[in-house]
Amino acid sequence: MDAEINELRRQCSRATTPQDCAAVGLVAVRVTEALSRKVYVHAVHGAAGEEEPNISDTKLPGKGNEELRGLAKTTIEAAQAMKHRGTPTRTEVGIAADAVILLANMLRRLDE
Repeated sequence: MDAEINELRRQCSRATTPQDCAAVGLVAVRVTEALSRKVYVHAVHGAAGEEEPNISDTKLPGKGNEELRGLAKTTIEAAQAMKHRGTPTRTEVGIAADAVILLANMLRRLDE
């Protein structure tokens, strides 16, 4: 996890072109997927009889902590948008990267 976040920070700090910025979006999505792998346990979070969701489906349903779930879903959507936007700006990807890092820190806090 820390390696992915460090790479996100590195790429974000060096991004100057729209292509660089789109690459930051890709790394931001990779971090959300790594977070999903870390916190989602199908036996605990999945419904009986359902198949385990694809790791790219990071916006998993659930109950409890609605405010935090809302923030997580918005963060994931922002990362996805930067990955797919034709010409994201450095500011846009910087904000998305900051949100992803915030999400990672929140999940660490919840795991304490």
